[in-house]
Amino acid sequence: MQRKAHAASKEDFLDAHERHWHDATLLYKNHRLANADYLYGLSAECGLKAVMTALDPGTLSPRGGLRRKYKQHIDQLWSTFISLAHARQGAQYVAILGSENPFADWRIDQRYSPQRLFHQESVKAHSEGANRIRQLVHQARLDGILP
Repeated sequence: MQRKAHAASKEDFLDAHERHWHDATLLYKNHRLANADYLYGLSAECGLKAVMTALDPGTLSPRGGLRRKYKQHIDQLWSTFISLAHARQGAQYVAILGSENPFADWRIDQRYSPQRLFHQESVKAHSEGANRIRQLVHQARLDGILP
């Protein structure tokens, strides 16, 4: 039996940003903190990558995927984005983010962590950080760099 190839081979950071945000919000409202927190981090990461690739097409490889040096998770990507945005006349986006990374304590490996380690305060901080990135994405749309 032959497997069907996945239909979406190109990364769609903007779609992933929205999808993860909506799912995180549903989970958060239902007190499912562990997965909500994880998805807020992924939403934030994808939102930054959407704006980053729009600001600087050089972040993409010739095949269309992210270049290796930009394949970072939100705990590191925040500062990478700030540096890139400053270099590409994106100061208005940096102003929306602020310099303090609310995801400095977020790790991709938390998907393996027990639920009891997730607390309302940290998930709320990640939710607010992801919301700032939603505002940044909204501004990028108003500026015409994102659809």
